[in-house]
Amino acid sequence: MSIMVQELPSVFLVGPMGAGKTTIGKLLAKQLGRTFVDSDWYIESQTGADIAWIFAKEGEAGFRERETRAIDELTQAPKLYWQLAVAQYWLLKTESS
Repeated sequence: MSIMVQELPSVFLVGPMGAGKTTIGKLLAKQLGRTFVDSDWYIESQTGADIAWIFAKEGEAGFRERETRAIDELTQAPKLYWQLAVAQYWLLKTESS
């Protein structure tokens, strides 16, 4: 591959649930030698709870608040070259803010 990976910006894969963000993200990250992060996985690792439990206990608003914080943390990490899969809600929310 002739493109220097360090020159490429971080990649955000955005789409509805089941669209293939995680599948494509893993493959692309492997090809580019980057780290892949799924926002749901990150939230689960930080909270020790699965997404279904968070929705049941905190509702969608609580989950979206956690998702926003998680993405803020991930996107502010220094010198991190990665792909990030997020739900389309996050993109729509940031466009309307």
